[in-house]
Amino acid sequence: MKVYVVTEGDIDIEVLRRLIPEEFADTTVFAAAGSATGTKSLARSLVVRRAAPVVVIIDSDSLAHEVIIERKQSIEETVGSVAGDIPIKAILAVPELESIFFHDLDLLPRITGTPLPSDVELLSEAQPKRALNMYLTNYTTLNTYKDLLPLLSESDVLILRDADPVRELLAFLDFVANYSSQLLNAA
Repeated sequence: MKVYVVTEGDIDIEVLRRLIPEEFADTTVFAAAGSATGTKSLARSLVVRRAAPVVVIIDSDSLAHEVIIERKQSIEETVGSVAGDIPIKAILAVPELESIFFHDLDLLPRITGTPLPSDVELLSEAQPKRALNMYLTNYTTLNTYKDLLPLLSESDVLILRDADPVRELLAFLDFVANYSSQLLNAA
C-alpha cells in the first residue's frame, strides 16, 4: 500500500527521502504542496483520488503549544473529513523541519568539522532554518543544508531519525505497513 507524504516544499522531501529506511522506500510517495496552506488541499485530494494513507508534515512556525495543537487538529480534521477508514496523520516540526539538525548538537560539527557557535545554537531554538543557513554559509564551506545530505553517514541518519518529526513519520509508515498486512490477512 502506498503512503503519501505531503510537505510544504521540495527541500523537505529531499531531507525526508534521505532519512526513510529502505524498507519504506518503495511504498512512500512524496508530494510538495508549495506552501503550508496548500498541504491540506493536496492531502485531501490524495485521500479522495488515491484512497491511500496520507501524512502531512509541515513547520509549526510557532513554539506556542496551543498554536501547534490547533494547527495539527485543523489538518487532521480537514483531511480526516474525507478519509473514512484511511489512515491519515499530521506532523508538525517545531518550529521548523530544520530543527532536526539541532536534535543532537554534536551532529553538525561532526559532519562539517566546524564547531557550533553559541549564537547559532541559541538561534536554533526559535529559528532553526535561519540558524542552519547562518552556520553553513558563515562557518563552513557548504552553501545550503541540501549540501549536507550526501555527507550524512549511517550513524548520522540514525541520529536524525530520532528527532521528533522523523520519528513520528517512521512510526506512521510502520503503522500503515502493519495495517496493510492486517487487511491482506483478513481478505
